[in-house]
This record gives sequence, structure tokens and C-alpha cells, in this order.
Amino acid sequence: MFGLFISSNKFSVFCDKNRCMQNTREIEFQYVTNQAGEKTAVLLPIAEFEEIMEDLHDLALIAERRDEETISLEELKKELKRDGIL
Repeated sequence: MFGLFISSNKFSVFCDKNRCMQNTREIEFQYVTNQAGEKTAVLLPIAEFEEIMEDLHDLALIAERRDEETISLEELKKELKRDGIL
């Protein structure tokens, strides 16, 4: 299960315990509130927004590929050499 939490100027990306990668960093943001003082939106710098969108895209790719077979590092190197990348 993947998730995104925003609170107290912290941003966290996490995954379940079987596929765990965690990145926590400070970001600047402001809450937008309605007249009753209820939080209704968040304002953040465009650079932060773009990084979050990139992180979400990466997580979507990970989720799509989680059932794919894996290969060894040696096999990857062989394929990259065969394809002229290494």
C-alpha cells in the first residue's frame, strides 16, 4: 500500500513492509482555510509540487511492475552489453 502524508511541513513517501522505501524531507507549504477555519487546500511552491508529482509517478511505475519477474545484476549487465549500452 502506497501513501502520501502531508503534515507539519513534512512530506513522506512510503510503501508496505515488503517493498519499503521511505523518503522524508522538509517542504514549505501553507494551509488554505475557509471562513470557519477548516483546512480546505494546501499551497506549496511549484518546485515542491513538481517533485511530489514525479514521486507519485515513480510510485505508480513501481506498483505497475511489482509482479514482474526480476533478473540478477549479472543478467542485467549481459543485456546492457548486448544492447551496446555498457
